[in-house]
Amino acid sequence: MSGSLQVAITFEEKCVALAQLIECADLEKDAHFVATITLCDGLFSDGQIADEFGVSLFTLVRWRHGQSLPQLYARKSIQTRICSVLRAKASFQI
Repeated sequence: MSGSLQVAITFEEKCVALAQLIECADLEKDAHFVATITLCDGLFSDGQIADEFGVSLFTLVRWRHGQSLPQLYARKSIQTRICSVLRAKASFQI
């Protein structure tokens, strides 16, 4: 018997799981911040992310590639905001 197990999760479950994962990120590590931003792909457009944090699309691309990153205090507020938006998206999908 070959094949892969496929588990269907709802959009709400995905948003909540991502919020929990992002909350655990150690933002002192650059790679964790880059992963936090990358995890938002597909849930938010680049324009939404850039607008939400008052940065240009160019800056967002640089964050994703680890070329330029915000200071730690800004990373924490970005993390908090992303998690609250994810939880809000989840609650509106019910």
